[in-house]
Amino acid sequence: FVALVKLIGTAMDECEWAATQLRSDPIGETTGSERAGRRGQRLELALQARRAQEQLLFSKLDELVRVFRPLAGVRLPSHKCAEVWFKLALRHYKVLGGQLKAAVASKTRRATAQLKALLGSTKQLTETLYALLHHESGSVALDSNKNSKEARLVPNLVFQIEQYDVYLLKLAKLMRDDGSGLSSFVAKSLYRDFHIRDMSKKKNKKRDRADGEAEPTAAA
Repeated sequence: FVALVKLIGTAMDECEWAATQLRSDPIGETTGSERAGRRGQRLELALQARRAQEQLLFSKLDELVRVFRPLAGVRLPSHKCAEVWFKLALRHYKVLGGQLKAAVASKTRRATAQLKALLGSTKQLTETLYALLHHESGSVALDSNKNSKEARLVPNLVFQIEQYDVYLLKLAKLMRDDGSGLSSFVAKSLYRDFHIRDMSKKKNKKRDRADGEAEPTAAA
């Protein structure tokens, strides 16, 4: 497990670096006047190269999701393993959300096969993640003493997913005429119906109740 996580982490590092490079020097769509002449040809070549880099990033993120998503169903030996899984998911949504935000800013109106494949696997990841967090009572049980890092990670992760959904819906509106149907890649709202429940408070209440019941016995 440790070796696999290290490999996934290294690959995620590369994706984060590639995403930063793409966003630091964006190239938007060229207009008809810009395509004329040698300068227009250079712009078009640069745009094609940028698109190829972006599709490569999408393909790599898709492969990573398909590798680490099934780990959610494995019985891991400690909460630290779950923490690692949450961190990988958090990094994924940050990278992809940033790319969608950039696509909205540049008014991208075409969805490639690589992007659709990535959005499909990310939707499955979102559903897996919310199903993992969701209990029949509609709450997430986290012990703030034992799993304090995990308890902090979950709200941050949920926030990143929601930000990702916001930009996905905005991009879907831009591509409405393209018939891409990107809004279908947003996870259903039923997966979001939960709240975080602090198990340490419940334990403290039980301890206080037990102490209260023990006092009369001691007095007798």
